[in-house]
Amino acid sequence: MTTPCSAIARTVSISTASSVRGDAGCDHGLEYAERSTPVPEWRTGALRALVVVLSVMAIGSGGVPNQPAADIPPVICALRDWRLVARVVQRRDAAWDFEQRLGLSKSQTRWPERWTFSCEYLGFVKKRWAEKARKTYSLWKDVQRPEGAIRFVFGEDWKEAWSVAGCESGSSRTPRARNGQYLGMFQMGEYARSRFGHGETPLEQARAAHAYFLASGSDWSPWSCKP
Repeated sequence: MTTPCSAIARTVSISTASSVRGDAGCDHGLEYAERSTPVPEWRTGALRALVVVLSVMAIGSGGVPNQPAADIPPVICALRDWRLVARVVQRRDAAWDFEQRLGLSKSQTRWPERWTFSCEYLGFVKKRWAEKARKTYSLWKDVQRPEGAIRFVFGEDWKEAWSVAGCESGSSRTPRARNGQYLGMFQMGEYARSRFGHGETPLEQARAAHAYFLASGSDWSPWSCKP
């Protein structure tokens, strides 16, 4: 039997994706949404205020408790379960956060945050955003490795880039590789780094090398190693 994520959340501190342990059966993307993306106070406050205002309006208009169930208009889901709305927001913001880190465009949504009548539909929306958060978290975790970063950035040319990086910085392709002025997985020199950027992570170095690769005509001419 796997350990619930709620139990792991009490023992594992999640500050960045790369610091998370790979506990079997636990969805860390979901944990990130639960713990690292709290709902802003103004959102929960606004929802509570909405509940109070609309409740007062319902009571002041004669109320509906004594009417037959079939005659009761649909109740906005936020009135019944504002926590469900908060969970959707958490999962959506977690997905958007990882998309931003990866340099991807935000996933679009038509979900009307405060005016959804069906809690069943809102539950469906929550699951969809949870799936998106899992996928983007998984991708973010993968690009922390040299191979994952090179695959993500170079696309169809990743095998050539992987070969060049292995020749330039060694089979480990460590981002900490150094040879005089040449640094990183792709051993970019001072001039190249000043023009195309650099960084300490595999993703940053892969992006800089890819920009250099494209600017040079996609022929690997700036590198002494060739695929």
